[in-house]
Amino acid sequence: MKRHIAFWVSAMMTVNLFTAVPAFATDDFSDVEVAVQEDSNEDAEEMEIQDSTEEDFEDEGAVTEDSATSDSEVDSVTEVDLFSDEASENAVAEAQQLKDAPTAEAKQESGFGSDYQKLLFSDDTYAGGVSQILVNGNVWEKVSSKYSLFRRNAYYMDSSDASVVFDGSGAGMLTIGDIITIKNPSYQDLLLRVKGSGSDFAVEPYDPNSGNDKEGPSDGQNTLYVRLNGYFDSALTGQQKYDAISGASTSVSTNKNSNVIVEAAVVPDGTTPGKNDWKPLHEAVTVNTKKTSVNIDTESCGMSGVYAIYDSSLSLSGVPDQPGSYPVSVTVTDQNGRTAISNELVFKVYSRTEKLSDCLKLENAKQTADGKYMYDMEPWAIANFGGTNETVTVPAQIKAWYGSHTSGTYGELGYAVSETENPTQTLIIPNGCDLTLVNMKVFSSVRIIVQEGGRLCIRDSSMHGVIEVMNGGRVSVNYDNYGRSFLTGASVNGQLILNVGAILENSLIYSNTNFLANGSEVRHNTSPVVLVKGDASIEGEVYIRGDEAATGTDPATEKSYSGQPALKISGGTLTLSENGVLGIYGGGRNATTSVGGAALILDQGTVSGNGKLIAVGGNGTYDDGGNGISGTGTISTASAWLEGGSAILSKEDSVAGKAYVSSVNIADQTTLKAIDGRKISNNFENTTERQWNDITTKPNLALYEITEPDEKPEPSEKPEPSVKPEPSVKPEPSEKPEPSEKPEPSVKPEPSVKPEPSEKPEPSEKPEPSKKPETIKKPANVNGAKATSAGYNQIRITWKKAANASGYIIERKNGSKWQIIANVKASALSYTQRNSKKYPIQTGRGYAYRIRAYRVVNGKYVYGEYSGAFSGKALPAATTLRVARKSSGIQLSWRKVPGASGYVVYRYIGGKWSRIVSTDKITLIDRKVSKGRSYSYLVRAYRIVNGKRVYGSWSGLKRIRR
Repeated sequence: MKRHIAFWVSAMMTVNLFTAVPAFATDDFSDVEVAVQEDSNEDAEEMEIQDSTEEDFEDEGAVTEDSATSDSEVDSVTEVDLFSDEASENAVAEAQQLKDAPTAEAKQESGFGSDYQKLLFSDDTYAGGVSQILVNGNVWEKVSSKYSLFRRNAYYMDSSDASVVFDGSGAGMLTIGDIITIKNPSYQDLLLRVKGSGSDFAVEPYDPNSGNDKEGPSDGQNTLYVRLNGYFDSALTGQQKYDAISGASTSVSTNKNSNVIVEAAVVPDGTTPGKNDWKPLHEAVTVNTKKTSVNIDTESCGMSGVYAIYDSSLSLSGVPDQPGSYPVSVTVTDQNGRTAISNELVFKVYSRTEKLSDCLKLENAKQTADGKYMYDMEPWAIANFGGTNETVTVPAQIKAWYGSHTSGTYGELGYAVSETENPTQTLIIPNGCDLTLVNMKVFSSVRIIVQEGGRLCIRDSSMHGVIEVMNGGRVSVNYDNYGRSFLTGASVNGQLILNVGAILENSLIYSNTNFLANGSEVRHNTSPVVLVKGDASIEGEVYIRGDEAATGTDPATEKSYSGQPALKISGGTLTLSENGVLGIYGGGRNATTSVGGAALILDQGTVSGNGKLIAVGGNGTYDDGGNGISGTGTISTASAWLEGGSAILSKEDSVAGKAYVSSVNIADQTTLKAIDGRKISNNFENTTERQWNDITTKPNLALYEITEPDEKPEPSEKPEPSVKPEPSVKPEPSEKPEPSEKPEPSVKPEPSVKPEPSEKPEPSEKPEPSKKPETIKKPANVNGAKATSAGYNQIRITWKKAANASGYIIERKNGSKWQIIANVKASALSYTQRNSKKYPIQTGRGYAYRIRAYRVVNGKYVYGEYSGAFSGKALPAATTLRVARKSSGIQLSWRKVPGASGYVVYRYIGGKWSRIVSTDKITLIDRKVSKGRSYSYLVRAYRIVNGKRVYGSWSGLKRIRR
């Protein structure tokens, strides 16, 4: 019974790779049926274009393999996959009638103080046509002088005796067991094996399909050893795309689940390999793929082995089936016939029903030199807690909990609940536990409680639930205590609560709550990132940033949702340590936020201590800016920089944010700088300079240096008298002799003021508004807008000039919202968007755009209508192809394309197009050409994105007569 053997075809090489067989199988797989996986390299088989003409390619647009308009024509062509110019020659020659390779004689020769290894051939004309020599599968360099050979992987063609010469100094560059492949386009490949070295240099014919007439790893002189180095990440039953994503959840399309390298060592019989003897398998030996296998119980576990010949990595492919532990090994036979079996690594499949209470134990953790433990989460996703009331306590001896060991690849804990639900599971960090959580995604069903004497450090993790720090508990986010440096990668997307006596240490805390999905739940979070309930402390430097506003209308305000506030203090005092810094920033840096978020909300709260407070409200685009400080309370720190958010392109009734509101008292000893936000009617001013924009580094404190402090904070005095006047209200009755006010009626005679209506001639100015329609013409609509590729990471947008325009606003769609990406002058009728952190561009992905014109009159913006939405994508650029006649064939060369992973070349002859090469090189020679015939060629670049090819446009077609 034939087995379907899964193998991968790398984008770099098309070869038949290791076969995956059940662990108990010992069959010879030379006649096994091979099943190419869906994601195999498209160049793995020959194809043919039917009824195509040269013109079919001249205006063909770029396509991607996974699109509806994928390479449908290409998929029906005769396809020959080549990897170098010389490899191209071989594939092209396959259809020719080739002569048998000659025999070769080896001899050792000396001359001018040097030793040489020489091969002479039985056919005198053979050497003159040698195009390439490989040793153990590696191409050796051709040099122009034998004196250039010393200690080099190189050869020299000696025309004096039609021989090939190699360096023979010492033991010689060719050693016993080496496999030599000599290529001549007119002959079958000549395969030789070195059987003697030094003065006994000798070779013999080599048949790759024959063994060495021995069983085992030795060929009588050297022994082959093979081992697997690394680990297989565990999997869950039914887990899809194990090869495409990591064992822990991630959106990155890389093979991180199987971190295994196949290594080999070849040493003299009777010796054991040393550390320096081990090399990746592809560097150590040439593998006989027909006699090599990956051993795993595919029938039970659902997975098969995948070996990548270009880097010797071993991974697993398929859909995990039955829970269990499965040993994985490889049986390798090299081209010398030596056969060795590797050690076993275990691949585990879990059922998805595991409980945290059963997994989070010291027996499942690894002890370190300091006596503490590190826990590698197994399985990588645990939804159920178990324990009493779904509560689990972390063993105090565990110091690190890893979801994975790859940044951006997460283990998952809990499950998502809606934003109206409370957490249902509890994880306790107990007294004496100093835990660092790394590469974890903790969903909103989980509440983490840090008890007195416990400490939690969060690194490279996404926290969607509640973290509650009790009296004497400590928490730190994105900080390396050992290196004393800030990190990035961890976000608090739920809420961090500091109860009485809690301590927040050095931290960079930012939220992505409204734009990073909590499982399948989408949030509209306007609650502060950090909530202080009672007296708590800040030690060191702490920076907190709220997220941008969620999409939609807030039912509480009947306006757009506001940016997320950073911090709220409710009924307590937050004390800064000596020279400590607390920097807080309301959500509102991007145009996606209409209403800026407050940086700090005081609910009868206080910030005190001999440190520095920075509070910057979020900007609002089209609406209100956020306040630096809102609510009621006191600021009593050594210094305070308070700044309101600006209202950008806002409505008439919109307001900019205040540095702080009048109900906030600023203590006399506080050195203060208070800057209210501004109403800004254009999009040119920098309104985010003092926002915390780059979360990869802490904010630049130089931006908040107070060189000219404000004088007495008036708002802080206003509330004071407003409180004192209360007793003074009693004397007011003394004013009740309001007769003094009765004279006010005497003010009523102010009909003298009523003459002011005589000023009502001001309507003569009111007509001015009536001039509006006369002076302000709405700009015309934008027509002819389109987006085209300007390279693999750029999109060029063009449009026709609109009448009465002062400039143009360009927007790109992000999900369901439109983002302003550029504001350009009226003189510009094009704009090129380049890939950036803020506005990323992925090759091959379509992006939607729209444009509208605006006109500025008396400082006011008047907008035209939006253009219709139009889309474009970034693709590799077209290259320039050159062709030339050479004595050996037709030479093709082309310009290198920025961002290209490789190129495909097609040739037109006999009424059809055939793909002749897929390569990362930029030149080749087509030898399968006949004199007197004409040939046409095309080439186009491609870029590999998430494991798939994205093609650019074709080059111009080139014709040439041989």
